[in-house]
Amino acid sequence: MNQSKSGLFLMELIIAIAFFAVAAGVCVQLFAGAHALRERSFNLQMAVAGAQSAAETFKATGGGAGVTGYDERWARVDADRARYVITVQTDERLVPSAATITVTDTARGVELYSLTVRRYNGGRAYALQP
Repeated sequence: MNQSKSGLFLMELIIAIAFFAVAAGVCVQLFAGAHALRERSFNLQMAVAGAQSAAETFKATGGGAGVTGYDERWARVDADRARYVITVQTDERLVPSAATITVTDTARGVELYSLTVRRYNGGRAYALQP
């Protein structure tokens, strides 16, 4: 009788350990997914802020194409060794003048954000397409 009680206890212990192992695996997977989502959200937020800054510069100066590079932490670096690149392409032939601003993740080859703006004679730039 003593042997059957210990066998039952061992079986319960194995089931409890298996349950907690599965629960821990699910939790680790959820935490990893949340971390990746936070990183994508942060990069999109920084891309939008950079594109808006470039649009304001286009508004203030009235034109000028250019490329600005950022590293993994969004600190400014040379464009040739940048992880993220903000490109401003202007079209002065259009009246009012227009610029297309794109933010690209060079490591993944993905466009994070794009913005088209126009500059009117009064010096104001209006966003056309986010």
